[in-house]
Amino acid sequence: MRQNVQSTPAPPDVKAPDPVSRLRKDAGLLRLPGPRPAGRRGRPRTYGPEVIDLTEQGGRRRGWPSDTFELYGEKAVKRYKTSLATWRPAGGAIRVVRVDEPTGWRAPGR
Repeated sequence: MRQNVQSTPAPPDVKAPDPVSRLRKDAGLLRLPGPRPAGRRGRPRTYGPEVIDLTEQGGRRRGWPSDTFELYGEKAVKRYKTSLATWRPAGGAIRVVRVDEPTGWRAPGR
């Protein structure tokens, strides 16, 4: 005998946290696909046609806002840049966040 099991949905005012992970330097990121032309049949594209060069985007001086974040229990001001891309291992669109670390990064306590 089969039973239908329904999970209780989360309240609409509670937002689920976004998963965060480090990205490899050699990750093959692609641009988002453009809109599908009118009258074209079939499934819409998942991945864009062009490869994104992260060093080129990160090297631009404009577009680096700064904000205060709580890192390891302490407040820190960081400059960052964010963009959307597609990545095959993730199965589609991801948000890429680059953080400016002019002095380098070291784990706390090391």
